[in-house]
Amino acid sequence: MLSEAKKSGLWQSTLDVKKAVKDADFVYTDTWIDMEFFTDAKFVSEKEKRIKLMTPYQINSELLKGIDPYVMHDMPIHRGYEISAEAITSPKSVIYEQAENRLYSAKAIMLTLLKP
Repeated sequence: MLSEAKKSGLWQSTLDVKKAVKDADFVYTDTWIDMEFFTDAKFVSEKEKRIKLMTPYQINSELLKGIDPYVMHDMPIHRGYEISAEAITSPKSVIYEQAENRLYSAKAIMLTLLKP
């Protein structure tokens, strides 16, 4: 699949976060640290390493300055890490609508699985 996307000329890869978002209609992020490890004392050094590595990629007002994309996150959120508080509550945030739609999808799957 990835090779086909690359052949199309529409797929691009970059580590330059500003370049990545400059023409984006949607900006999507996920947690850097799984919820079960976030407060785990055994995971502290890995957590610190990930935060240092990923902080330049945080969705925040500085990253979104001059552009107007919708902001998405699949939740749960570590507010202030992968996404800032102002990005979460921005008028362009569709995070809660996204979570609501995910709930309906989960309900449909459960109903299907529970059918006799």
